[in-house]
Amino acid sequence: VVGGQVIEIAAGGLHSAAIVASSSSKNQKNIPASNNNDINEPAIVVRETRTFAWGSNRKGQCGIEGGKCATVPAPVPVVTVKRAEATSSRSNGSGGSSKTAPVDKVVHFEKLALGRVHTVAVTAYGEVFSWGSTSMGRCGHSMEGGRGISADRRICQEPRFVSA
Repeated sequence: VVGGQVIEIAAGGLHSAAIVASSSSKNQKNIPASNNNDINEPAIVVRETRTFAWGSNRKGQCGIEGGKCATVPAPVPVVTVKRAEATSSRSNGSGGSSKTAPVDKVVHFEKLALGRVHTVAVTAYGEVFSWGSTSMGRCGHSMEGGRGISADRRICQEPRFVSA
C-alpha cells in the first residue's frame, strides 16, 4: 500500500483491510465540532484517507469496484463514496442529529472493523458505513431495496451508510 501512512489495519475471518492517510498535512482539515462556539469542544480532524482490502470477496466484504472477484490477492482500493451519493439524513449513532455536518465531498474512513464476511467503517464525523454479507442484519441495512445491495439482498458490494 503506497502513498501514505497506515493508520488502521484489521483482519476478519476471510479478508483484511487497511486505512492509509495521506502523508501531506495539507490534506488534513480541522472542523469546529459544533456551531455553538463551545471552546471546550475539540475540533474534528478530517484526514484524506484511502481504504484498501484484500482476501476473500465472495460476499462483497472487500468493497472493491465490480465486486464479483472471489479472491483479491493484493491490496485494492475500496470503492470511493461521494457525499452526494450517501444518505442525506445523518445521525450520530445515539439517535440525535450530528452536530457537525460533513464538509468534504468524499467519505474518508478513520476506523474499521471486520467480521468474517462483512466490514464496518467509521468516519471522523462518526458516520458508520458497512458492506459485505447482509444476512442476519450484519451490516445494519434495511432490507428495502437500494443502491449497493444485490438482487438477492444478501450482499452489499460497496460501502453504504448505516442510519441509526
